[in-house]
Amino acid sequence: MLRHDDAMQTNASPSRLSHLAKRTEHRGGFIRREPGPADGRFTNATLAGQGMKALAGAAPRHVAFVRHLVIDAMSPERLGRPAKTPIGSSHPAFTR
Repeated sequence: MLRHDDAMQTNASPSRLSHLAKRTEHRGGFIRREPGPADGRFTNATLAGQGMKALAGAAPRHVAFVRHLVIDAMSPERLGRPAKTPIGSSHPAFTR
């Protein structure tokens, strides 16, 4: 769903996010946009077939890259003990 909160999390304005979604839908069929059922002012954006294929294709490379940046950069000692504060715990998803 494209909302004000989503725009703020991506550092974009709601209008910018809406235009990006429209271009993404028309350019490659990666997403499908539909009016929100409860409130037509909002737009639901879901992955379409091409979007799911692109996500599945990118996932292994993404995981390997994150592993390289985060896990491989840690010492074996650091990996063996839990963090006092989980990574990303200040993110709004963890505080809801």
